[in-house]
Amino acid sequence: MQQDLDISSSVHRTRLGRISLLIVFCLAACSGTSNEVVEPQPKGTAWETIGPGGGGSTFIPTFDPSDPETVLIRCDMSGAYLTRDGGQSWKLLNFPGGAQAFAIDPSDSSRLYVGAAGLHGSTDGGKTWKLLFPDPDSVSEVRNINDHASTYYVSEDNFPVGAGSIRSILVDPSESSHLVVGINSRSPEGPIFGVYSSNDEGRSWNLTVRMEHPILRFVSQPEDLSRAFIFTRNSYAVLDLESDQLEAQEEALEAQVTPVSWVDAGLDPELNRVRLWAIRRTSRQGGDPGSVFTSSDFGQSWDKVNPVPPSESEKMENPRSASFNHIATSHQNGRTAYLVCDRAFERNARGQLGLWYGILRTDDAGKNWRWVYRAGGGSPDYTVRDGWKAENVNDSWVREAFAGEFIAMLNVEVFPQDPDIAIFTDWYRVMKTVDGGDSWNALYSETLPDSSIRSRGLDVTTTYGVHFDPFDPDHLVISYTDIGYHHSFDRGKTWHRSVKGVPPEWDNTCYWVQFDPDTEGKLWSVWSSWHDIPKLKMIRDPRWRLRAVGGVCLSIDGGRQWTVSSDGLPANSPATGLALDPNSAVGQRTLYAAVYGQGVFKSTDDGKTWAQKNSGLGVNLNAWEITLSKDGALYVVITHNTQFVGDEALPDLLDGRVYRSSDGAESWQKVDLPEKARFPNSISIDPNNPSRLYLACWASMMKGDFGRFEDSRTLLEAEGGLFVSEDTGETWVSTFDPSAYVYAATPDHRHPGRVYLVTFHNSAYRSDDYGHSWRPIEGYDFRWGHRPIVDVNDPEAIYITTFGGSVFHGYP
Repeated sequence: MQQDLDISSSVHRTRLGRISLLIVFCLAACSGTSNEVVEPQPKGTAWETIGPGGGGSTFIPTFDPSDPETVLIRCDMSGAYLTRDGGQSWKLLNFPGGAQAFAIDPSDSSRLYVGAAGLHGSTDGGKTWKLLFPDPDSVSEVRNINDHASTYYVSEDNFPVGAGSIRSILVDPSESSHLVVGINSRSPEGPIFGVYSSNDEGRSWNLTVRMEHPILRFVSQPEDLSRAFIFTRNSYAVLDLESDQLEAQEEALEAQVTPVSWVDAGLDPELNRVRLWAIRRTSRQGGDPGSVFTSSDFGQSWDKVNPVPPSESEKMENPRSASFNHIATSHQNGRTAYLVCDRAFERNARGQLGLWYGILRTDDAGKNWRWVYRAGGGSPDYTVRDGWKAENVNDSWVREAFAGEFIAMLNVEVFPQDPDIAIFTDWYRVMKTVDGGDSWNALYSETLPDSSIRSRGLDVTTTYGVHFDPFDPDHLVISYTDIGYHHSFDRGKTWHRSVKGVPPEWDNTCYWVQFDPDTEGKLWSVWSSWHDIPKLKMIRDPRWRLRAVGGVCLSIDGGRQWTVSSDGLPANSPATGLALDPNSAVGQRTLYAAVYGQGVFKSTDDGKTWAQKNSGLGVNLNAWEITLSKDGALYVVITHNTQFVGDEALPDLLDGRVYRSSDGAESWQKVDLPEKARFPNSISIDPNNPSRLYLACWASMMKGDFGRFEDSRTLLEAEGGLFVSEDTGETWVSTFDPSAYVYAATPDHRHPGRVYLVTFHNSAYRSDDYGHSWRPIEGYDFRWGHRPIVDVNDPEAIYITTFGGSVFHGYP
């Protein structure tokens, strides 16, 4: 799917001498740092997203105040989504830093605002976007740093310098040209929690208020549109929109309410004044009970309400209390509120104390509550499917796949004009009610009469590979985080989830798939309970080595069902890579598996049994990717790691490595990498020349990415981008911006010299001279790209897997 953005340049400007803060100047990656609006791309450059839809966490659904059919929503992996037909279809929007806040002009639905690393605005209903703050003409650098390539701007205007984001946006209901934004920024001079205002539609800005604590959100006052609340987690203040100044100093919230995790407000028709709602959230692991509060005196005092009666669990020696995630009310009726409950313990039909989750509703300002969506009742482990499914839903594939287990409920939002219209989100879905919660309908996917799945455009999942059935050109497979294995039998139009036979403890993530090129219907797959490997957020806690499980599965019916094929692998085997030797005997295939934390394993009997093959590998055994060359050479990528002693991380960190084997993994020799290439991600081999290698690398990261160190802000300097070797890794040449975070590059065997590359900076590139020069691929627009994959059924098309946006298909 293509987003029309104002883009002026697509050149990465490298600063080789300044990796003190990893700088990537890529105006093409900024979702608009020019005032020009790009015309739609010509036919042939359009991209479409494929996949089943849904599958990932979504947050802060935001209604158009005057139209319940128009909704903005964000995911936690950089994408934002817009619907104008009530969720029947969605358009992907992409902004540097990922969307954190939305606003729609209450007097003009064509004016939309998205807060990310900067403030973006649209005046045509989301068709085109401009960067409003900072002023795009003042932007001198766009900095990307850390394991997620987080974005922030350096500009010559008064936009705060330093990593941060826009947390809340308010459009003055009485004057559309008046905008207010809340920005939390970590500048070199210290943190800034600032309220900035503009009276000219975002062309210029003033810092009008500095708060003492990070800004949580703005809440307008329905009974007096000239005033708005500013909430932090520990305090609040009232903003006079006519003067853009606080009516009084920032005041501390009552101790019983803090720390606040969310607030909302609506007009109480019985009191004819604003009613505030607030959530104090507890962790799912226990601790203080989650609490809900309401105030009818402008936040001066708060009353605690009890949506869920105390359970038997709270009487135990180690109680587990109810937990509430989010609350929302109608601006026209603040006595009605919807509450997200992700943990409540009550007896189930088996007489056991089960964990329930769902949505509660009150219509009398919190005196009485009722479940309008309720599921679970079984184990709190999301891999144990012993719970009950909610009955009042018209759902799609998630109901069958996950509704019998624990699903974390996330956010809820109510249409401002009608308390019977609401949306909730969870780990996988977006669901909507128009009858006050009596029934809920899926907005993420639809299930067709033949049980296949079709996406509505809300594709929110991390993907690793697109795999092609050598006997059926219409049969495609996508290996996914969180939702496992999906395949299509109509070349990507509709999808089926297929995990039958995969142990439930494994089926969170399918990392790779390998078809047998000579046996129809036969394929192997590698799985793990631990998703998002090799992201450092997944391995900086040493307990992952004990918790992560996985292994290898085999299918002989085209992936419709699976059997475990892991004899010889240890129990804690998060398997992430797989390679098949096509020269081995049919029925006795030689296979190689990369097992994260365990190294390399080999099978010579079709995957039935496996033996560890780590001779020559070092201490770091985070084997991530394994690749077999046409000349028989094996390459394994070992990603960066933190060495552990017990539960404590040592201060020395382990760089990534690449090893080569010329004897079928019986022994490994280290490939000397470029001096500053510390964080390799992937190695690709030119299929027409086994001596030519392409090494994709991550750039500099913060020490804090690896764990909780006292010097967590210390930069671990490294060169990223792409390196090319013409002599099987004896020497390397940097051929792409060394400050870029590159996940993978792929040579196209059908076009000698052509190579594709994807970055974590909204961009993809194509080279036609073996990687020596690059030009941007038009039309592709997603922040966190993973791997380009050539479409074996179309000589000019490719697929791009992503971290959070499913799979893109198009013509570069």
